[in-house]
Amino acid sequence: MNKLPLLLLLGLFTLGCGGAAKKYAHFSAECNSTNNPDVCAKRGYYAYKLNKRDEAKETWQAYCQKGSKQACEWLLKYFNETTVKANSDKLNTTEVLTADEAEKYISRNVHWKIDSEPRGAIINYRINSSSEEIASTGSIYLERTPHEAVKRLDIKGLTQQNMKFVSIVLEVSKKGYYPQKKEFSVASVIQQGEISTYFELEPKDK
Repeated sequence: MNKLPLLLLLGLFTLGCGGAAKKYAHFSAECNSTNNPDVCAKRGYYAYKLNKRDEAKETWQAYCQKGSKQACEWLLKYFNETTVKANSDKLNTTEVLTADEAEKYISRNVHWKIDSEPRGAIINYRINSSSEEIASTGSIYLERTPHEAVKRLDIKGLTQQNMKFVSIVLEVSKKGYYPQKKEFSVASVIQQGEISTYFELEPKDK
């Protein structure tokens, strides 16, 4: 049996791991020196690539609370978990929400702003839930791009405890173009008070 393909694959795998190890070392050093939340979130990413799952999770939890959107997104993507936080107007700091604060933020209005190139694309959305308390939905027609409105999420049964298991999936489609979709953590939407995104559609004959 020819061992060359096997050796080649083994070499590529080793090279890939070596690259991840170098990136991990680089971002670890930079995180330690700057304590930048986004840099430290990348350290967590390469820790995850090196199968250091516990370290990755702890890193993303810590720096999601410190304001790294990327850390929050990776925490949700790889561990189906997120940390709910909000900016305090009085203290100008970032803090974890209490149950009462969470209920207040759940009930507030959200700014929806969705656009695409080209415009005129159909927007559908659906609720994706892995919580037994909240039902997933089918696609619901919203409008055509551009769309901008201020309204409540109005997800029945949503609480601080189960919001981390719920997301909003936006789906945009237009004749002659490939459809696209994006998913947003409900916890993140509540924290930021908005769903703002842009789709650059790719023509099918390209």
